Amino acid sequence: MHPSGSHVQVKSYKREGYKLPIRLVTGARRGKGDGNIDYPVIYLGLRRTYPVGEIPNAASTTPTLTESEVAELSGWYNSVFLAWNQDDLEPVELTASTAKKATILVNASSYDYLANSAGQDNLGQILAALLSFGRAKASLGDSYRGGLLLIDELDATLFPASQEALFDLLLEKAMELEIQVVFTTHSFQLIERAISKRGKKDDIEVVYLRRRDTGIEQIDHPEELDIKADLSVRMPKRRRKKKVEVLCEDEETKWFLKKVLPASVYSKCNVIPAGLSCGELAELSIREIPSLKDVLYVVDGDAIGDACSKVKNSPRTRILPTGDMNPETAIYDTLSKLPDNGEFWTSMESENHYSRQMFVRSFEESHKEHYADKKARRRADKKWFRDEKAKGGLGENWSDGFAKWRELHQGECEEFAAGFASEVERIIRRVEAMAKRADSE
Repeated sequence: MHPSGSHVQVKSYKREGYKLPIRLVTGARRGKGDGNIDYPVIYLGLRRTYPVGEIPNAASTTPTLTESEVAELSGWYNSVFLAWNQDDLEPVELTASTAKKATILVNASSYDYLANSAGQDNLGQILAALLSFGRAKASLGDSYRGGLLLIDELDATLFPASQEALFDLLLEKAMELEIQVVFTTHSFQLIERAISKRGKKDDIEVVYLRRRDTGIEQIDHPEELDIKADLSVRMPKRRRKKKVEVLCEDEETKWFLKKVLPASVYSKCNVIPAGLSCGELAELSIREIPSLKDVLYVVDGDAIGDACSKVKNSPRTRILPTGDMNPETAIYDTLSKLPDNGEFWTSMESENHYSRQMFVRSFEESHKEHYADKKARRRADKKWFRDEKAKGGLGENWSDGFAKWRELHQGECEEFAAGFASEVERIIRRVEAMAKRADSE
C-alpha cells in the first residue's frame, strides 16, 4: 500500500548485467525513477563536510525562507551550538556548480558565510532537510505520510555537546514531522545519548555493526559497556558494586549473620557492629534519614517492649531467628538440652575432649554473679561466648556447635535468609538504578 493510503500495483522484470537481476516497479514505465514509490527521502552523505571556503567559485543567494522559517532556523542554531545567542544571523544559500551539495549557511556581523565552520555547514544541511519536511507536511495536508532522513556520520565536525543537542532536536522533530531519522556515527557520546533516551515506546533503536572475521555482525539493543570496549579496543573499568551496609548490635550478631546467611548473600553486605542497643537501632530504622535510606538493620531475638514494636514496623529491620533470646544464649539453650550420650556430644568428646558437663559448667560459672542484673548478664553472655570460641571445644569458631543448632532450626534459618536476601537485592537494584540515571544525566 502506498503511504497515501492508495493501493499500488508492483511489477517485476528481469534485467541483465546488474548485481540485482530483478527490479520492482510500480507502473508500466521503466525509466530511472519512474517505478519508485512516491515517498520523500533525503540523504546527506559525507560530501556535506567539504569546507565551504575551499569550494571554487562559491557564491551565495538569499534563500526563499519565510519569516517564521528564518526564526525557527535561528532558534535551532542557538539550541545546537549552546553558547550562541546571536539574533543577527542571516541565512544564505550556497550557489556553485562545484559544491555538489545544497546547504544553508549564515552571515553574521563579524564574518560571512565563507568563514562558516564545517560544523555550521553540516548543521545547515541537516536543518534545511528539516525545513523541507516541514514544508511537505504543510503543503500535503492529510495526504502527508512522513518521510525518511538518512545522515552519514551525524557527529562529523561537531563538538560533543552539540552532538547531544542535535540528537535531541532530531528526536523532537522526528516525532513532530512524522519522519524516520537514520544516522551512522562513531561518536561514543552520541551512542550513549541514544541509548540513554531509549524508552518503552520503541521510538529509538540503536544497532551496532561490528567487523568480524566472517563479515559484519549486527548487534541489536547493544549495551554501552560493550560498545565502549569495542570502540576503544580496551577492557573497560567496571563499576565496583556497592555493598549493602548492615548495622547490627555487636560482634556476636555479625558472627551469627555470617553463619546463617549463604556466602553469596553475605558477600554483598558490609556488616558493621554498631555497638548500639536494639532500641537504638530500631529508632534509626524508622527515621527518614537520607544517608541511611539504603541501610539494613539486624537486631537480636531478645528485642523487647517498645523496641520490638518499632522493629516490626520497619521493613528494613530483621530479627535474628533465635526466638526471644540473643544468639549466644539461644545456642546454649539448644545444645545444653541435647543428651550427653547422643551423637553430638559423643562426637565433641571424641574429637575435642569436650563434654556437655564442661559446656554447662562454663556457662554457669561465668554467670553466677550476674543473674540479677540484666546488663551485667548480657556482658557475661558475650564474655562466655568469646571464651568458649577461643577454647575450640565446639569446633573452630564454634563451627560444630552452630551447625548442630542450625540443623535443629533449619526452617527458621531458611526463612530468615530468604527474607534478608530479598531485601539486599531490592536495595542493590535501587542503588544501581540511581547510579545509572546519574551517569546518563
